[in-house]
Amino acid sequence: MKRCLHELLDTYFQYIKKHEDRLWVANFSDVAKYMRERMHASVTADKASDRIFMHLQHSLDMSTYNIPLH
Repeated sequence: MKRCLHELLDTYFQYIKKHEDRLWVANFSDVAKYMRERMHASVTADKASDRIFMHLQHSLDMSTYNIPLH
């Protein structure tokens, strides 16, 4: 039997809720910011003694582009 749109949406959102610990749900603006940050990001590493320090940064304005990349 053909399922109604509201049943399909209900199933979809139940799936998202069930797996929310493994999914990132965000609005379009935050997703676009995240994608732009990733495009402009760089990673560097420093070694000191027996430790390695990783540095993740981007060159965009931090007051606008503030979605965590980790």
